[in-house]
Amino acid sequence: MEKNEENNRIVKSFVELVEDEEDIVGVIIKKENLRGEEFRNIYFEDVHFKSCEFAEYTLNNCSFKRVSFEDCAFTNCNLSDNWFNNCRFINSNCIGSNFENSNFNNVIIDNSNFKYANFTHAKFEKSTIDRSNMTESFFPECKFSKLSLSESIFVGTEFFKTSLKGIDFSSCELEGIHISESKTELEGIIVNLYQAASLSSLMGVVVK
Repeated sequence: MEKNEENNRIVKSFVELVEDEEDIVGVIIKKENLRGEEFRNIYFEDVHFKSCEFAEYTLNNCSFKRVSFEDCAFTNCNLSDNWFNNCRFINSNCIGSNFENSNFNNVIIDNSNFKYANFTHAKFEKSTIDRSNMTESFFPECKFSKLSLSESIFVGTEFFKTSLKGIDFSSCELEGIHISESKTELEGIIVNLYQAASLSSLMGVVVK
């Protein structure tokens, strides 16, 4: 992208855009630093968030189509009940943020930190989590369809009542996960030998 083109697309601050109560389409939102605001029911399309920092922020019941979040931070934010379609989280920090009841369709999470994030009742379809930290994040009662994982960290992660059938964790760090007493979440999971030995303790198996 040419520099002049980028400058032309940065038309207003983020707060000005959302207060206009119109759809936000085809702009770059850059280097915003916001805390404690609450906005709902906003439609974003072809928007690029670049180097923005949001803390304790509410942005829910929103739709994001072809939106990228690059070098951004969403710390302890409420991002629940959102719809993400063809979106990208690149080099971003979403520690402790709430994505409950959100839908992720064709979403890529790459080299990002979602430690302690809450994805309760979320749906992931045709999405990718690559080189990212999901330590002690929450995925209870989620639905995964064609979810691809690569070199990511799932330590102390909760998958209560979430089927992991067909999900390949073999290139990831998988340890100390939390599941239900029935252990049905593990049926059909794909793991490497080391992970299989670790998971066997959840099944009451002793490996010598």
